[in-house]
Amino acid sequence: MASCADHSFAKSVSDVKGRIWFHSEFQQYAIHRSIPCTYDSQDIGILCSVPENFKTDGLEVVFGADYYHYNGEELPEPAGVTYYYLELKKIQLPWSHHLPFSFIIFSV
Repeated sequence: MASCADHSFAKSVSDVKGRIWFHSEFQQYAIHRSIPCTYDSQDIGILCSVPENFKTDGLEVVFGADYYHYNGEELPEPAGVTYYYLELKKIQLPWSHHLPFSFIIFSV
């Protein structure tokens, strides 16, 4: 896959929850993020890179990242889903927010 930066920038997020899944269609990991205050909308960010210890289907994470526009050539977009390429800036497990010290597992 090309670098995330090879695509046009869409948006940034910080400290949002999502779940990691392996997409057989892309042969890559992605983070699924439900959009707050919507019925069935979600962003699926195809990860440009993912730390080894986060390659676990269904793992809930808190992350910060830049989303880049998906060109739509690989798969059609189902209703309610928007695909992006996703460049992680920070990723951690949700429970680490409650620790009395900083516990970021991956940060760029």
